[in-house]
Amino acid sequence: GGFCTNVALADGSSCPGGNSCAPKVCKSGACSASLPSLFDVHVDASGGYGVLRDAIVLKDGSYLVWGDYTVVGPKTLPWLVRLDQSGKVLWSKEGNGEVYVRVEATPDGGFVTLNSQLTKWDASGAVQWQKSTFYQSAALTVLPDGAVLVGSSNSPSGYACWNCGSGSVCGNNMVPTAPLLTKLDAKGNEVWVRTFVNAIPFNTGAGAWAKFVDILVNSDGTLTGLVNQFMYSCPGMAPMYTVALLRTDATGNQTSFVPTAAKAYAVHGWLAGDGGVLALWAMSTFVLGRFDATTAQLSWQITLGPQSNNPDLALLPDKSALLTLLADSKPTVMRISTVDGSVKMMASTKPSVNAAYQGVVATGSGALVVGQDGGGWVRRIDGWGNASCTDSGACFDKAGSDCDDAVACTWDVCKAGTCLHDAAIAGSVCAPDKTCQANLCK
Repeated sequence: GGFCTNVALADGSSCPGGNSCAPKVCKSGACSASLPSLFDVHVDASGGYGVLRDAIVLKDGSYLVWGDYTVVGPKTLPWLVRLDQSGKVLWSKEGNGEVYVRVEATPDGGFVTLNSQLTKWDASGAVQWQKSTFYQSAALTVLPDGAVLVGSSNSPSGYACWNCGSGSVCGNNMVPTAPLLTKLDAKGNEVWVRTFVNAIPFNTGAGAWAKFVDILVNSDGTLTGLVNQFMYSCPGMAPMYTVALLRTDATGNQTSFVPTAAKAYAVHGWLAGDGGVLALWAMSTFVLGRFDATTAQLSWQITLGPQSNNPDLALLPDKSALLTLLADSKPTVMRISTVDGSVKMMASTKPSVNAAYQGVVATGSGALVVGQDGGGWVRRIDGWGNASCTDSGACFDKAGSDCDDAVACTWDVCKAGTCLHDAAIAGSVCAPDKTCQANLCK
């Protein structure tokens, strides 16, 4: 009973004595029986064709998945679905406004959604308050006390020019778009607002903007913002993107700003937990990389390929992460080391031609993945990508190293307690900047 306390595991973490189909989890410092945790379900939007984009875990352990549905027009509208821990739909809400760009759980059991408005909901799906307007909203973080950080822009246009010259289509001496960080308390009252004009890479004769992608909270309460910079000539050179790290103190006052080596457009970021920042970025292809949180030095990167189809990542407790993507036209889960980027496992499935994963969130030692398969698709998987009790079974408590054959170009998976080592598809990622060629990683 004291296991969860002795090893400092949070409520909901797996503990000894259970497996995927009869799990036990930590609850108030003790191991308690939980609902069966693996499932594979489809959820349909009644108003049109639905796609689920991402998911969060609410305070009571239930899941909130969100996305959009398309109606005649065509018009794309927001969609929220709440499921219990066994995959049963508790409620579904099909909206009529803008689609959501971010959704996060709140410590009171509810959640917040972000588009041009910030909306607070309770667990039943009732709106509690709304705040607007946030231009070019992109980043959302909820603090332990229920306060909310919103990363947006100081301009509704999304870009502007600076000193472009008389007669330029860009105009004269316009203020470039800068990242805007707003803190609100748990009731939606504004606490402070910070604008970071010096994050913009503008030069004489050039136009530029900079925007937040994510706001990450460090262990000491300080903040790390993942920022996209953009600059172009008026007229002239090709546009240039740069991913940058913007550090502030706990009250949003800037302490450092460092561009990274990634000349691309970032789409998401995560704290690795040991002084690193993981980021997904894209230009012609998606790339996952790790930066030092202070110096922004790039330690490794993995090229995921143009077919990766909105990859997403969920951090696991053992310095690994589950990455969802499309590989060889199949929805795929990849487990990687967050320390060195090495690939530990890949598992694919292909229920239909158009099936694809869109988002993933960690749930104990496994994850919840969402996407599309003729409509909304939700799977609760173990750390090996299994979503059925038959496949998982004794694999639930099997550590990753137990099935690792130390051969980079095999996909190590566990099914029904047995380790399998299938040959990886040619061209598959096997290590940072390396792919499988003739069964060799190079």
